[in-house]
Amino acid sequence: MWTLPDSRAGVHDLTQDRQGRIWVLEFTRTEDGHVDSSGSGSELPSRLLGFDPKTEKWAHVVDLDPDNVIRATRKGPLMGGLVDSQGKIWVHWMLTGAISMYDPATRKVATHLIPTNAATPYGACIDPFDNIWVAEWNGGKLARFDQSSGAWTEFIPPIYPANFRRGPESDAEGNIWVGVWSAAQRPGKIAKLDQKTGRWQMWDIPHRGAQPYETSIDKDGNVWFPDTSQPDRPMANVRFNPRDETFTFYPRPQFVADSTRVNHAEDGSVHYTARYGAAKDQSGFGVLYPDKDTITTLAPRMLNGAPGYAFKIAVAGKPSR
Repeated sequence: MWTLPDSRAGVHDLTQDRQGRIWVLEFTRTEDGHVDSSGSGSELPSRLLGFDPKTEKWAHVVDLDPDNVIRATRKGPLMGGLVDSQGKIWVHWMLTGAISMYDPATRKVATHLIPTNAATPYGACIDPFDNIWVAEWNGGKLARFDQSSGAWTEFIPPIYPANFRRGPESDAEGNIWVGVWSAAQRPGKIAKLDQKTGRWQMWDIPHRGAQPYETSIDKDGNVWFPDTSQPDRPMANVRFNPRDETFTFYPRPQFVADSTRVNHAEDGSVHYTARYGAAKDQSGFGVLYPDKDTITTLAPRMLNGAPGYAFKIAVAGKPSR
């Protein structure tokens, strides 16, 4: 166990890069160390922290917006944590409408404002072309940032505004998948955006009140999401097969065991955590084996290596499938 550089900080997300370094995002940092679950009241700027397991040192403690591109005293929580083909780290500021980049090789930073005023980016992904995607939670849109040009493009779904919760994931073809929460009589949905054509496709989740959190893609191209429990059904890991358009539900052992996403290993196993709502002393890690007869190890490697995307990234720079 290693103490954070500032023990007053709270953590929401972390990721691992291809060199094995761990990147930790300070969700909040308060002067007296109190827990600020929303991040909106953080008195001190949230930072990106880089931990080297070889030296057991925090080699990077990064102010991501030293030039105050974000015109706010309290910039809100850091979330996400993406690694592009060049090894740069990308994060988003949930409550102040921006993304930031840090290059560990040069130690340079950059911040880019999302064009929609007061955007609330909640969930992000990277595609095989090094574009950065964020879900605009309050605006009901997806936004793409093109690193090569610095240009933003926003995509509005046909059921605007859509409640994108925790946001998108790219498949190996560069299609963007996202869950849409149910609203009144409108069912929850799984949505696919073809970024080349701008065409959306949507599939209704076959029960009332579905609340699909962040999507993820397994080794076979299936789309997964955690579906929040309701009074008549438990929390479930759900698989959508785009080829035959079927949903398969895997109820969790705990009736209430909320989590934002599931992660995938190269052997097809599905890994998740129960962050809150579980019975006392029963929060923890879980693993689902969709086919128990294929289990060969209890310690599989993450899909396509760290940081675990649905596509392989060539070390030289160009992403490959």
